Amino acid sequence: DVGGGSETFNTIDEEIKVAKRKLKTSSVAQEVPYQFETVAGTTDYVDYMGNERTSYFWFDGSTFLNSRVGVDVYLRSSDGANAGNVLLDVIRALSTARESRVYGAVGEVCAYGFKSPPRRVNFEEAYASFKSRFLR
Repeated sequence: DVGGGSETFNTIDEEIKVAKRKLKTSSVAQEVPYQFETVAGTTDYVDYMGNERTSYFWFDGSTFLNSRVGVDVYLRSSDGANAGNVLLDVIRALSTARESRVYGAVGEVCAYGFKSPPRRVNFEEAYASFKSRFLR
């Protein structure tokens, strides 16, 4: 993807870009129950895009008689708003945890709201655990 927000600006530093790409790629790959080639991460900062992001997705596969098929998709979105709902859920959950005198890394919150939690689980399991503990 390409974007013009501050998170994308940070990826001008090649070390940060490589680290984020590795993290995002492993997060995406974890969600699929089989091995496949994948790369995920920011490719470039484009200042005039402001807080907008454009993401590109390529899906390649094969069909009948091993005939190749490909699908190209792009998604345009507001970068800041992309994480807004998750951020609000995390804030509310941590407030609830604090009221219950639970401190430190709360497993359900980390697994649901972050790409590299202390204990990684797939998103479906993370959401179910988060929902059962914090959403009413």
